[in-house]
Amino acid sequence: MLRLALPAIIGASMIGVAALAQDQGPARTGSQWSAEEYDKACAPLLKTSAGDTRLNLLQFKTVFGKPAIRWAEKDYQQVIDLARACHGYSKQGAMVDGNNWRAMIEGARDKVLPVAERSIQVDEFASGLAKDAIKFPQCSQLLEFEIDPVSMKDSSAEMFGQSFMLMSDKDLNAAIQYVNECLLFVPDYAQAVKGWREAQGKEHLNKIMDKPLIILKRRLEWRDWEKRPSDLIVQDESGAVIPPTMTSRTTREMILRFNKAAALIRRFTPETISILVKLADDVTMESKNAYDIAYAEAVRRRVQDEIFRRP
Repeated sequence: MLRLALPAIIGASMIGVAALAQDQGPARTGSQWSAEEYDKACAPLLKTSAGDTRLNLLQFKTVFGKPAIRWAEKDYQQVIDLARACHGYSKQGAMVDGNNWRAMIEGARDKVLPVAERSIQVDEFASGLAKDAIKFPQCSQLLEFEIDPVSMKDSSAEMFGQSFMLMSDKDLNAAIQYVNECLLFVPDYAQAVKGWREAQGKEHLNKIMDKPLIILKRRLEWRDWEKRPSDLIVQDESGAVIPPTMTSRTTREMILRFNKAAALIRRFTPETISILVKLADDVTMESKNAYDIAYAEAVRRRVQDEIFRRP
């Protein structure tokens, strides 16, 4: 419900205002309300203009205490009914024009309400998604989602309560489905609040989905690898294991060579050490990706430890 000051005789319903008014104009309304009730009901319409209210709705701001994205048909009608009942109300030179308010509110409603209704559809869809440990942010919050392709950091932990890298496969799939559903209205919303082109909004959401999609794919590929207790495993800053399949071709070659050598009784020969050091250097020179660098540094440390352990 909108937070407008209303007379006690009609409670929180602005529709009741119109019913009491029965006709436009303060004389008729005033005959049924006390002066105090009339001021209380109509004063909010003098604190802002109809044009500013329309603009704020179109920009999906909070209007009369309620975010525009949450406005329903009845909310628009309540404001129209209140403006009709308060038509002609004036104070300190300002006057309520019920006809202008109606035109402005209806104009905003025609553009904003379809987006808000699609937002509700997304919420209903999200309530039926199977998940383990994550939460779903408001679709509008996804506009602030950040992704760094170099550090491989993103806003998933802040937005979903857990980073993509730590999520179970079920949660990754749920996150993908949810973000995909947000495509129903986020491009239109982003156009209104950020001035983005429709394609920008779609591209932004697609980039968010890219990482969980890649993680699922690389995890599946990694399951086909022959695994040994001595294999090199690297974690990111959140403590999540970085699948070696999420690295570049050169890095994978380095990891596979390391794993093969680490499993041997003789372990690292001088030739193997030389090859691994060169591969680690190549990875560092070729890649700015944090996952590649993390594996290269881990190989260097393990090789150095091996060298220092030798008699």
